[in-house]
Amino acid sequence: MPATRWRERLIAVTVLAACSLAVGLVVPPTDELPHCDDWDYVETARHFLATGRMVLSDWPAFTLVGHVLWGSLFGAILGPSYFAFRLSMFVMSWLGAMGIYEWGRDSGRSQCQAIWIAAVVLLNPLNMVYQNSFMSDVTSVTAFIWLAVLLNRRPQHRALSSVGTGLLAAFGYLARQTAVIPLIADCLIEAMKVVRGRRLDRRLLITLATFAPFVVGYWGWLFIRGTPYSTSVTARTALPAPVELVERLTILALATSLYLAPVWIGGWSQIRFRVVRKGLIAWGSLLAIMLVLNRGLPAPYERQEVFDLGIGFSDSIVEMQHLEGPAVEAFGTRVSVFRVGTTLLAVLSLFAAAQLATQLRASDLLQSRGFVRSSLSLSILVGLLCIVPTMHGRYAWPVCVAVLMAWQFTVVPTERSSFPGVGLLLTAIYAIGGLLGLQDNSVCQKTIWQAIHQLEAQGVDPNEINAGLEYGGLRRFTPHYRGEEHRGPYLARLSPLHRDAEIVVNSPFNIFAPRRQYSVTYGPLPGTDVIDELEFRSWWRTGKISILERR
Repeated sequence: MPATRWRERLIAVTVLAACSLAVGLVVPPTDELPHCDDWDYVETARHFLATGRMVLSDWPAFTLVGHVLWGSLFGAILGPSYFAFRLSMFVMSWLGAMGIYEWGRDSGRSQCQAIWIAAVVLLNPLNMVYQNSFMSDVTSVTAFIWLAVLLNRRPQHRALSSVGTGLLAAFGYLARQTAVIPLIADCLIEAMKVVRGRRLDRRLLITLATFAPFVVGYWGWLFIRGTPYSTSVTARTALPAPVELVERLTILALATSLYLAPVWIGGWSQIRFRVVRKGLIAWGSLLAIMLVLNRGLPAPYERQEVFDLGIGFSDSIVEMQHLEGPAVEAFGTRVSVFRVGTTLLAVLSLFAAAQLATQLRASDLLQSRGFVRSSLSLSILVGLLCIVPTMHGRYAWPVCVAVLMAWQFTVVPTERSSFPGVGLLLTAIYAIGGLLGLQDNSVCQKTIWQAIHQLEAQGVDPNEINAGLEYGGLRRFTPHYRGEEHRGPYLARLSPLHRDAEIVVNSPFNIFAPRRQYSVTYGPLPGTDVIDELEFRSWWRTGKISILERR
């Protein structure tokens, strides 16, 4: 590789590392408390570090092992604190941004544009949320990106590089199965070539031969040790009702438009916001279809990571009426200002994408190896999200990344000639909004756990406290899998009646069961008395966390 390319890569490494470091310094990931599902993943890693044994619980709905091993590298050096595991996600997020940079350079983007697009990913509010936790989303997306990069470069590779690609695929699969979608897409492409009479690429066979033993070994291990109950439930895929299917696809389209607004509106600004009739008609038709089929537009964000009053994981306290921000009346319905603003931005971004798409020629795209591979990967990913039992808001993030990767291979000459100032401005706005939301969520979460500790100091049993998913997981669910017994998954082996009884008492999802005497919430709830209130103050608002007792 020319020395110039190495110098450019070093600049990208430095700039993206500085962006990541800035986020960590402004809102340090030092909260020693769980976020969303990472209570289970952290406890699994801690158990592994303490005993040398990988013991899963019934909670993970995916492979998890690779993710835990990655985090354990940092836990072994820095100690098994939440900070150490979250630092591992900061590094993983930075690696993912570097993968986007490499993909952009391979697509023909200039160095500045490739760095900017990588920064769009790194500084996106959703990515900030995930890297500030020990959730597996960052790990799986990073593996997805780099696997796509390496497979797209395969014609330049030797056999040894194919072995490395297979090992990366194995790591990605053992972190989260969706990470290997680019490999599945590549296999489909090669199969089509074989059907047309071409010889199968030997390097792909080497990659598959390296990858396959890890898959067989993992499922053999689960067969011996037991399969997590959530994994068994998630495997029961089926198409949802047509109404839900339409809503899922609409949310994915709007979420992608919202989170990629810096790229699409920035690109549109480079052609001086030119409006082409063909793009206008395509955009209007798509918008009309979404409006008619959904009888309106769903929010382009899911209130689990992004919500009216900030970002973070709102599972700690799930009564959404206390997470709503200022609202306005629209067509007889009360709608939050945040939802109105983000929906308008998503619709505008979709319009910009439609205008840019009018410049593309299908024949050129189909000749692009990177576009075909990333588009096929995107199709597989969306297809999977259409059949999973539940689609969480965070599932939109890998779709956004896959769309961005396909989009980068649609470069037109006007995009190469200048730098999108509007896109850079939107990137900065997104980053600032993400930092404000992260800091607010950090203050809220600390206050929530302060209230929890106050109840526990009074001797209240965890079975009598409703304090959200993380608390239920850490205090009621985890003790059944850790400790001296080292017990792994067991729910699937129980009778349905016995299993249901276990879930009712111990499942973190059982947030507001009537039998629990106390609740920690953002505000009053019917049938309860407020026995104490703890105030919190973030950079941009004040609020209260309430401790409630059931009447």
